[in-house]
Amino acid sequence: MICLLAPVANEECETDLIRELRKGVYSALLPETPEQLRQMISTLTVKRINMPKPFLNGFLNLRLRLLNEHKKVLASLLEHDYPHIETNYLKLRQLDRPALILWGRQDQVYAFSGAEFFCNLLPKAECVLFDDCGHFMALDKPEETANSILSFFDKHANYQVKFMSLTNIRLMD
Repeated sequence: MICLLAPVANEECETDLIRELRKGVYSALLPETPEQLRQMISTLTVKRINMPKPFLNGFLNLRLRLLNEHKKVLASLLEHDYPHIETNYLKLRQLDRPALILWGRQDQVYAFSGAEFFCNLLPKAECVLFDDCGHFMALDKPEETANSILSFFDKHANYQVKFMSLTNIRLMD
């Protein structure tokens, strides 16, 4: 059982923000100033989030401690993994497990057509599209996001247990 929350889709689903990231402009996802952080939150949410200034500054200070590492990870993903993503998609196509795909229709990182891409890619996919929701689903639709994940887990918990039991039986034989 897997749960995908707006994962990397294909180039047709890219937005301007992803094209900027591919050019090495990371500030939209890795803000370095309070203004860039406010802009990121505004871009990645539909709901207007009013966070107190001390909270924003504290959050930014925590992120800044790992900024260089985050930039290296993002650069590595874009340089090494992204060009070979189709190979990974071929592996996903073989996945015979339930998969939950959650996506905000107003996602500015990847267009919501990416949800359809993954629903077609994964044979046992369940897709939930949230209206009036951006990339930060937990901020725009916190209850709906949590309920969708919990419902999916509840629905498929026996699937995991059965699979694990069969695996254990095979190992004992």
